[in-house]
Amino acid sequence: MILYLGPTINELQQVPADVLENAVHELLRSHRLGHHLVVVDRKVASWILKNVTLSDPEAASLTRIASEYTQTADLVRRASVFVSITCDSVGRHSRRHNAVFVPLAEVARPYFLDRAVLAVEDSVSDGGIYALIFETRAFTPACLRLTGSYSTAEGTDLEL
Repeated sequence: MILYLGPTINELQQVPADVLENAVHELLRSHRLGHHLVVVDRKVASWILKNVTLSDPEAASLTRIASEYTQTADLVRRASVFVSITCDSVGRHSRRHNAVFVPLAEVARPYFLDRAVLAVEDSVSDGGIYALIFETRAFTPACLRLTGSYSTAEGTDLEL
């Protein structure tokens, strides 16, 4: 999924330091793992580099993300769906046109940006049925890339 860090510097300055720091760490982690493509404006990235404690690899990653902004911002404009991260403190998700709005505080939660996992009781029978459903894309938007793995032991899961 494309994750666009949309708040301005003024808005980010109002966010509690721990929430901002956790959210930035989670965004960079999910980008590094390849779960999401993070898009950050160069000026916002520069402010984050100066005001949020980052490890050297995280700082290098954010610098690289910022340097790619010209290309990735165009992806946001052309995407059929993307996530826009806001400073809204209400904690509610919403959607307008092709943007799904998610509060920064949600992003700061551990595992929120991790790859989704569908756990089923029996990967052979239950998992096989769900795999067929997902393979036909009957219930999934075309923009989703689904991957799965099977296990042969009883009571294991199918990850998608």
